[in-house]
Amino acid sequence: MTGAERNGRAPGLGTSAGRTPVKFSAEHVGIADAVARAEVIDVEAGLRLRVATASDLVILKLAAAEEPSRRSSKRQQDLADVTKLVEEHAEVSKALPDIEQRIATIGTKIFTVKNVSDDRG
Repeated sequence: MTGAERNGRAPGLGTSAGRTPVKFSAEHVGIADAVARAEVIDVEAGLRLRVATASDLVILKLAAAEEPSRRSSKRQQDLADVTKLVEEHAEVSKALPDIEQRIATIGTKIFTVKNVSDDRG
């Protein structure tokens, strides 16, 4: 078993040799639902991938952004990713009507923690 297989998840049918494990930092929040709702897309002839919906990606990114053990820069990038997903996928705002408030609340927490840690330096 490779390190990626020990530390990641390779959902799907068939043997693990035919799947690619992916590591998720917020595995406990929403990942099972995201895998269950993943959509199949055709990338090219004979190559099909299961991908999470934009709404599920937002949920996972919000969970990662709220994880206090992650570096502030990583959490800020998660919020930037959420903002871009919301801008590019109108269905996200419909599925998560409080998304703008959640982004603002998490952003305030990230910057407040960052400022406190900067003062200790």
